[in-house]
Amino acid sequence: MKLSFRSLTALLAATILCGGQPALAHLSPNTAPSVSPVHSRMDARSSDPGGDSAQMAAPSGPCTLIIHVDGFRSQKGDAGISLFTSADGWPENNDKAFFHGPNPFSGASATITLHVPTGRYAIAALADTNGDHHMDRNIFGIPKKGFGFSNNPKVFLTAPSFDKAALPVVCPVTQTTIHLLYR
Repeated sequence: MKLSFRSLTALLAATILCGGQPALAHLSPNTAPSVSPVHSRMDARSSDPGGDSAQMAAPSGPCTLIIHVDGFRSQKGDAGISLFTSADGWPENNDKAFFHGPNPFSGASATITLHVPTGRYAIAALADTNGDHHMDRNIFGIPKKGFGFSNNPKVFLTAPSFDKAALPVVCPVTQTTIHLLYR
């Protein structure tokens, strides 16, 4: 298996975030290591009620979250994934996401493997055709890119609430499938 420098860096960062245990992503033509230090953060509030100790909380044991995204209409760009632990910033403020990042894919689907602590997460997926890491909209506010959310809730004029998209992640493995929508 041949890994790029970027992939090795992401794998090392994932291992560090997972308490030193190897955080191996399942590499295939549809997947890539998907955790990087630039795009991940541990929510210190989850294990530090006083909030004045370490900036990053220790994971409560890494669980594997496998996200299948299907319905890509184009082979351009990446599968953008944003993982949120609360409604704060949901679904488009990547600065408040627990994890966000581009994930290369091929074919009409992508599989992203993350190693995260047990918890409740909502996932926003994006067919990021131009690599700008956010949703582009037309003059009427209609999304120009494919998008989807965990639990595949009905989407009308606005994104679903965090609670409608949230799902529990438990060890050892949780899998979910997100079907992309195009407007």
